[in-house]
Amino acid sequence: MKENKINISNEEDLKQKVVLPYIKSLGFTLNELEFEKNFSIRLGRNVYCINNYKKKQNAKGRLDILCKRGDKNLFVIEVKRDNAKITQDDIDQGISYARLLDQITPFVLITNGKDTRIMDTISKKELNGNDIGLQSDFWKNGCKLSSKDELDCRYEALKNFVGYSYENLKLFSKSQIEDRMSVLKGSKNDLTKKYIPELFLENKELYCTLEKYLISSDVVFSIIGESGVGKTNHVCYLAETFSSKYLTLFFSGVNIYKPIIEEIREDFNWVFSPNLDPNEIFNRLSYLAKTNNTKAIIFIDAIDEIPFQDSINDLDNLCAKVKKYTNIKLCFSCKINEWGKYLDIRSVPSTLKESLYKSGQSNNYNTSFELDTFNDNELQFLKERYQELFKFKGDIGEELKKECKLGFMLRVVAEVYSGQELPNTIDDILLLKKFLKRKIGLMKRSDREIARVLLEEIGKVFIEEENIGNKSGKILESKLKKKLGISLIDKIPEELFSFNILIRSELENGLFDIGFYYTKLRDFIVAIYSLNLPSKDGDEFKKLLSDMTKGPVGINALHWYISKSTISQKNIMFEYKKSQAFLLVKKWEFLIEKNFPNIKDKFEPKTNGEIGIVISNSKNPFIEKCGFRKINNGEEKVISVGAGDRADEIAKNFFSRGVNLVKYFSDYVDSHEIVVKFLIDQINEIVKKVY
Repeated sequence: MKENKINISNEEDLKQKVVLPYIKSLGFTLNELEFEKNFSIRLGRNVYCINNYKKKQNAKGRLDILCKRGDKNLFVIEVKRDNAKITQDDIDQGISYARLLDQITPFVLITNGKDTRIMDTISKKELNGNDIGLQSDFWKNGCKLSSKDELDCRYEALKNFVGYSYENLKLFSKSQIEDRMSVLKGSKNDLTKKYIPELFLENKELYCTLEKYLISSDVVFSIIGESGVGKTNHVCYLAETFSSKYLTLFFSGVNIYKPIIEEIREDFNWVFSPNLDPNEIFNRLSYLAKTNNTKAIIFIDAIDEIPFQDSINDLDNLCAKVKKYTNIKLCFSCKINEWGKYLDIRSVPSTLKESLYKSGQSNNYNTSFELDTFNDNELQFLKERYQELFKFKGDIGEELKKECKLGFMLRVVAEVYSGQELPNTIDDILLLKKFLKRKIGLMKRSDREIARVLLEEIGKVFIEEENIGNKSGKILESKLKKKLGISLIDKIPEELFSFNILIRSELENGLFDIGFYYTKLRDFIVAIYSLNLPSKDGDEFKKLLSDMTKGPVGINALHWYISKSTISQKNIMFEYKKSQAFLLVKKWEFLIEKNFPNIKDKFEPKTNGEIGIVISNSKNPFIEKCGFRKINNGEEKVISVGAGDRADEIAKNFFSRGVNLVKYFSDYVDSHEIVVKFLIDQINEIVKKVY
């Protein structure tokens, strides 16, 4: 283009002295052109709105003006300083912006006030003269592309956009994280969500451990801890924080309804064709990270709450695929009592387990982190933050400290005693009753009466569902309404969702799933309101144990209730455990004698005689540890020993009663499942010795 010696001092000069005259010379009607200070580029499933003034301060490259004719995008105009030479990077960046707009513009104009160049957005060729439309196939074709060509253009633009600067990388990650985290993240003005940055305290040890992992060759990092300890808050914080340096993706397990690779593809559905195979998707993710000399991190919070039916195998497949890429990392969070089922799949160590616990590695400090409750200093710091927002009065006494060291319970205390004096101590059942009563009290009067009853019945439905095989922790809204006797046209009170007691998630088919927002609150509702465990005893309580050990909703509720149970109930739970152990050892004997009668002594406990079992004497219904032993006629089939606190102490107690091998299980109570798992392990060991 011809050089024009024009001094540009502000945007109005640009408009009057350069842009308008030049566009007029191209044959466009000036009164049809619209100048926008705000515009949107497509980053992921949604468009991302950019304020041009802020962008000029923050981003390396900038789309200064978007010109439109009617509702049709026409030009992206990039303006350089008058003393800056127009480079190929400037051209590529302008074209990238044009291709990332929700509606791709046909032309890109770049000017420094002296030199002006105009480019075809699709062919990337420079256009000269006045008849630029005749030189552009895209323009002549009505600005339409085939699906494949559009995906290719957008993907190339994304590569350039992300690779241009860290600011653009942050913008890309921020878009995906904001969308996926919206159901979890609140603020000091929205205290209804789980993750409130103003109420969050960074765990420096966790942060440093994750940093070490990111520079290692390891594939997976795990964050585990008991329910309510704050795993979601930490994962949200880490995803947001590391998005400034890494290509970061965030997914909440509760909203994953299909294989993870499909969720990733959906977030990139404007650049990743639905026909791309998983390897190509990871190739592209790897390339996007490599463009910026960084890594991609995929954070998945609460993998144990994924309702997708085959999630355990899916996560294992994800780990296997990611192992091939040195610059893609995975970070999962999970409740500690659910963690075991991801480490062994059908008695075979999973890829996840092999990635976390390498052979010969005595200290897996850089691949896993167990979150604990708050210490005194952390609690004091957070107490001041919570007090500032909730305005409760007084100090947290020694007895109340025990409850408040669990993050969820600190939140409950702050809400329940908002504007009031804190008590010295409180029973957590009473506390949660007050918390729920307070939430329900804020509802419309017409909904208050039925809300409590509905929650009670919903908890019962969840236990019923687990007894018929639905272990997702969710249920279709239409099915739930039918079970509750609610008409399909009637609504479950919306405040139950807006107050984050329940959560509603949309499925691909337009239907909705219903679940509980807080696991800890669900445990309370199921144990206290739905099943009324404190009032149960004898055979009635024993029957409930059987019903509650079919899936995660019942098991978690039972875990929560154990510490609150009566002595009589604890004894019943222990007897239930012994009965399950008896079934287990009988099934073990049956399987060995039926399938391996001639080599029975090759299997634990290495005997052709009778077999007994040793379990821990903890007063709960779960067979967490067990081992087989030789017994003589007349000896008890089932005996128990003290569990101990340390691994060596546990082993010593079991070995002293004739056990050769102690097996550990995570919440298994199904004797058949344990036997099959144990048998496969034994066969593998025997085969190894033979070969």
